[in-house]
Amino acid sequence: MMAESELAQWIARWRSGASALVLLGSVSLNVALASYIAIQALSASTRPLVRIMPEEPADAPDNQIAKFAARLPSRDADILWEVYRTKKPQILDAEAAAESARHRALSVLAQHEPDTSALRAAFKEAVDSRMHKAGLLAETVIDALERISPDGRRQLTSQIHSR
Repeated sequence: MMAESELAQWIARWRSGASALVLLGSVSLNVALASYIAIQALSASTRPLVRIMPEEPADAPDNQIAKFAARLPSRDADILWEVYRTKKPQILDAEAAAESARHRALSVLAQHEPDTSALRAAFKEAVDSRMHKAGLLAETVIDALERISPDGRRQLTSQIHSR
């Protein structure tokens, strides 16, 4: 009789211990699953499912000139914008040509068996057209720098040196 009661007590302890372990395991799995779902939901809210292109890329000529003009006194910035407005049609044409050349390079690259010489020519055209656009922007800044005040030039050089 004593053996039966000891056996019953041992089974009762084992059941409560096993139940506690199963309960602990279940709670742990539920916490892990809830954490995973929460992380996925939060990270999905920060990155869109569809890539949205900005209306104007960060390297658009207007943005580049605006960054440069922000470093100048207002009168000198006005001179830069005036020079830019006179050259803007040429710059936009060069930008359109660069974008067109980029698309041509991508279309050659997307071919099943791309022709190496065509690919080289397309990439060279893309690089050359981007360099032409950069040259026009540099020319705009140089033309403006010839007309801005000495104080504006000093301010600009001190900001560039302090970087």
